[in-house]
Amino acid sequence: MKVLRKNKDAHILSNFEVFKLLNELKTSSGTQGHSSNLATIVYETSHYLQDEPCGKQNAASIDKMLTHLDQFPVQLTKMEKLMIVNNVPSTSLELSLAIKYADERLNEEQIEELTQTVTQEFSNCFVE
Repeated sequence: MKVLRKNKDAHILSNFEVFKLLNELKTSSGTQGHSSNLATIVYETSHYLQDEPCGKQNAASIDKMLTHLDQFPVQLTKMEKLMIVNNVPSTSLELSLAIKYADERLNEEQIEELTQTVTQEFSNCFVE
């Protein structure tokens, strides 16, 4: 399957950004006057995302995490950084799923450091 990008100015959003936009849309009554399908999609999506890590994240912790990822000795792609922010991997296995060829690109110390950093920065995501 080939995905065509129609708008070159389009950006990839994190789950946190989508969750924030949906909540703003709900509070500003942005779905009024539109079909009930739109209201249902907004409600269901925001309800799902509130139980995901993005429902507990804040902009400051994401900025701090991205700064750390930019300074990390191994160059990570934008998509790898997005996967880390969206999925909040707490184990080396979860982290290896977010980073392509992690076993070849990262050593054990780097994996452990990155896992600890994610756990520290997003500690509120692990509290039930």
